[in-house]
Amino acid sequence: MLRLVGGAAAGPFVGGLERLRRGVDSALGSTTGGHDADEWERVSDDYAYDVGHVPPAQMLPYLLADLDEIQARVAHSTGDLQTRLMRVTSQLSALTAITLLNVGYAQHANGYWRTALRAADQIGDRSLQALVRGRRAVFGLYQQRAPQSVVKLAGEAVAVAAGTPCAGVASGHAARAQVFATHGHHREAHDALDDLTAVFLLLPDQVREDQDSQWGWSEQRLRHVESFVHSHAGRAGDATAAQDAARGLYPDAAYQGPAQVELHRATCLIVSGDPSEGARHVIRALEALRPDYGHDGLVRRTAALTLDVLPDRARNLPAVTQARDLLALSLGRP
Repeated sequence: MLRLVGGAAAGPFVGGLERLRRGVDSALGSTTGGHDADEWERVSDDYAYDVGHVPPAQMLPYLLADLDEIQARVAHSTGDLQTRLMRVTSQLSALTAITLLNVGYAQHANGYWRTALRAADQIGDRSLQALVRGRRAVFGLYQQRAPQSVVKLAGEAVAVAAGTPCAGVASGHAARAQVFATHGHHREAHDALDDLTAVFLLLPDQVREDQDSQWGWSEQRLRHVESFVHSHAGRAGDATAAQDAARGLYPDAAYQGPAQVELHRATCLIVSGDPSEGARHVIRALEALRPDYGHDGLVRRTAALTLDVLPDRARNLPAVTQARDLLALSLGRP
């Protein structure tokens, strides 16, 4: 995991370090070789594990600095080396988009998604093309994108893979299941969940066993989607089973997923007819977060989705008012 400096000093600190390091690189020569590509691939893999575990406001300046550097190196490379560096550029751009969403800059993420897509499409890597589209569709749920847009992106992720089971296809089906559930299309959501389960069983072992990375698609992700879909449908038994299974599969360092699953529990309580307890569970889920995680964009948006399912008759309940006030407080910047 990254060891990052925190607080407002992170930006200037990173800037100073980067100027010093680039001066050293310049003295060593600017030629990029295969060993550099190996290192950049390791850098990308490390970030893929850190996103969702390290506070996003701390990680963002590092990601931006590395993305700026690799884009310069792509411009001065050719052939297979350039292809490898463009693949990393696509991955780092997608991770930057996710991190921007996590810190609450959802609209700023769109340009980085476009860069990620353009790089993946230029090298013609179908698995990467599907992966970027699938992850963008999933995170589109938390960007308040129009449901038709999410469904379209999800369909593109499935189509571009051309029948090959991969993480991008799984993400596409996951996005469809969740967006249908959010808008009350529970039969379509259940059908999409069935499609996801079928693809999950066909994924390569290394993809299913990669539990911590943004690029893996483990059982933990499957149970998370089941939790979301069943909770919005009010299927309490299925939802609880999925929630308990997901919580047991998250690594100790994870904070986003476990918080979201607890917010799914709150959703199920509300849909099942207990809005006061559902609102109280929203409060418990938000208050359980460490202060440096309390501003996380995905968690906040999941809480907002939970409160959106409240019936009109419950909107003035004391617990609901308290939950809304707490969520509004968390919208401030760290």
